Amino acid sequence: MDSDIEYRDYLSSDREAIIQLLSEGRSPQYRAVKSAVFDWQYFANPHTDRGAPFLVGVLAGKIVAVNGRMPVRIRHKGIHKQAIWSNDFFVTKACRGRGFGRELKRRVAATAEVGLAYGISDMSDPIYAQQGWVQSSEVRLLYFHSNEPRAKGLLKNMATRLLRLAGRKAVEAASLRVVVNPATGAGVFDSEVDDLWRRCADGYESIVERDADYLTWKYRRHPRLAYSAYEARHENRLEGLLIARWDPIESVIVDYCGPRLGWRLKLALVNCAVVDVVARGTARIRCETTDPEFVYALRQCGFLNFSVNSGRFRVRSGLPGDRSPTRGFFLMTGDSDNDCLTGT
Repeated sequence: MDSDIEYRDYLSSDREAIIQLLSEGRSPQYRAVKSAVFDWQYFANPHTDRGAPFLVGVLAGKIVAVNGRMPVRIRHKGIHKQAIWSNDFFVTKACRGRGFGRELKRRVAATAEVGLAYGISDMSDPIYAQQGWVQSSEVRLLYFHSNEPRAKGLLKNMATRLLRLAGRKAVEAASLRVVVNPATGAGVFDSEVDDLWRRCADGYESIVERDADYLTWKYRRHPRLAYSAYEARHENRLEGLLIARWDPIESVIVDYCGPRLGWRLKLALVNCAVVDVVARGTARIRCETTDPEFVYALRQCGFLNFSVNSGRFRVRSGLPGDRSPTRGFFLMTGDSDNDCLTGT
């Protein structure tokens, strides 16, 4: 490893250099999108631990390596913890193969008892694996095909319709148990969501905390994207919340706040989101999750299995005896920061 490199915390003057570095080899749109979300992503997060949002590697006065460090509150093995998402990990092409990335990753991991990474690239994944970040085997990616073009797309559309028809009775049974209302617009998630989260949190083994402030920041304060919320109610009490983002090409079911167990509730929420985004016109809907009940609900609504572990979710735990840190970890598409960079 080159002894001349300096590793240090982020300074406010590093902003443009980091965006420039992360844009290396990317599409022309990437820099504009990353610049638009940068301050929101790293400085508006209500789960902040007040630490530096990046660790950087500087060589000859220039930033050549970077690793983002997004704080997040989680419930891990039933205990509330402050953790970090490791993201925006990049080493400039001229400096690869010299150990900079491995050392940067080691230093970032040392700043938190629990580290999370999701949507890991082929280039970065070996470094995570070498340093003890355990990969989940529970991530499932599914697609609902609504209006895909060309002959292959028409076959996918037909497969979705047939699967949705087969699940019709389950969907009808679920709809009798809850009333689901789509809620759109800017607004905020209020104390009603906090109450829902408090009622449900203890049911999860491991999960990112989904309190009202966090969900408002992520889905109501996003500087570029608009998300819809679907509310399941029983006797006017909020029982579950689903978040989705409409897009004419690929819509996404991104998040859920509600009880861990309750497939009928999840099925009713998913069905409401599907009906809504399909009516607005979309070619397909994507959802990624580790939750077996969500997989069941998606399948009953017509989603087809696409792949296992496509998003690469890894956890590194420094907690004593924690040999299976990914076991039982509830994950949804929106837990990754990839959706906020849509359009790059």
